Amino acid sequence: MSRTTLSEARDRNIWEGWFKEAKNCRLDDGSLAKFIDHLKNDYQHDYGTSARATAAAAFATANAFAHYEGLTGFQWSCVAMGVLGQMCFPDNKLGFTVIDYDDLLYPQYEYRFTERKISAEGAKQLKQEASRKIAESDGMVHPDVMAWWQKLANGQFPEWLMVEEGGNNAD
Repeated sequence: MSRTTLSEARDRNIWEGWFKEAKNCRLDDGSLAKFIDHLKNDYQHDYGTSARATAAAAFATANAFAHYEGLTGFQWSCVAMGVLGQMCFPDNKLGFTVIDYDDLLYPQYEYRFTERKISAEGAKQLKQEASRKIAESDGMVHPDVMAWWQKLANGQFPEWLMVEEGGNNAD
């Protein structure tokens, strides 16, 4: 069997096409398995294209399940954030966000870049996590980081972080 050798720098059109194909994958007709087999066996991947193929396979799987179950836009966001959280932030305790820098093109989205908000419960968790890190540090932390943790543990949050439901300091 002949495999096409891919280069991320050269073959962008191929891996971009995978995502178009992935939208049509289904659970009930074998197209998902065929697509994943195609990604795995028809190409010789480089460092970058192996990651692109994995992402395309994950996207195809999500699409196939969506065809079967019917997912709303909100559910799709839960799928995406769930995968992102497990893959990139498995030890995250306080949450994370994704920023779409294309929104900088539109003035109505300025607040997304100038204001950061955290719930009162999130602020409480932030204080607790900072306190835990201080307790577990054994003095092996840079003094600037320790000072930052101490401020957070005391509920002294940076001015750009707004605590919802009750001001800039959390009890």
